[in-house]
Amino acid sequence: MESHEKLALSPVFSTFKRAFRIWLKNFFKFAMIYVWGLLYMAIPIAILLILWLSNSFKLLNNNIIFGIAIISITVLAILFLLYYLIRIVIAFFLLVKHNYVGRELDIYRESAHYFWSYLFLKILVVIIVLFPFWIFIIPIMLIPITSLIIIIGLHILAIIAMVIVAVIYSLAIYVLFFENKTGISALARSRALITNYWWAMAWRILFIIIIFLLLKLVLVLPLIFILFPHWSLFSGALVIAWSILINIIAYLIIPFILLFFYHIYQDLVKIKK
Repeated sequence: MESHEKLALSPVFSTFKRAFRIWLKNFFKFAMIYVWGLLYMAIPIAILLILWLSNSFKLLNNNIIFGIAIISITVLAILFLLYYLIRIVIAFFLLVKHNYVGRELDIYRESAHYFWSYLFLKILVVIIVLFPFWIFIIPIMLIPITSLIIIIGLHILAIIAMVIVAVIYSLAIYVLFFENKTGISALARSRALITNYWWAMAWRILFIIIIFLLLKLVLVLPLIFILFPHWSLFSGALVIAWSILINIIAYLIIPFILLFFYHIYQDLVKIKK
């Protein structure tokens, strides 16, 4: 049997086209999951709008009890908003896991069962990725270092270490959904899959980041024409409307990015058998 090092991942553009084709084919299903997520978010959004339109926040200093109540309701509304947003992403994974079969509402409801496992793993990955930063930066905080070169060097080393770790554990979420492994087990499996393929994975991540940034730039350009050279009565409303549109488009692009890395994950699983 060939060694893992001799087996190559699918070409980047081939993976890109395959992911795009499947994303386009199932776009309506992904969009419907997003719509169900928005419907679930209607109540916390309505609460925040009511608080904002009623000028409740201006009265915070007048009554302590009223202020605590308003702040508590606001925080809870924002937390539920984030909860339903995260569940949209989880439902995207589940749609792929179910081979694009099933009612979108049922899949969105199923996402609730994965929420805490998903959140715990995400937090765990963030902690591990940020760990090198503290290793390199804490000495700057504790020891009075005056050399600018040393300070810059430590920051560069911290960034390099964080990038290395981020790539190593980039497939942990896929392991969670497609191998039902959680926590440390998911991280260990991701590390095993990426072993000997770090550069290949890093290049693919960079490729998607560049594509996403270029697309974001194209979407943001109309705002420049709205704001410049003249500010009109309707410019503020147009900026808000366009910003909302950009966020909607960005969220609907998430399934494509998910599919791109899902095919890479599949390649690595086949290679590492």
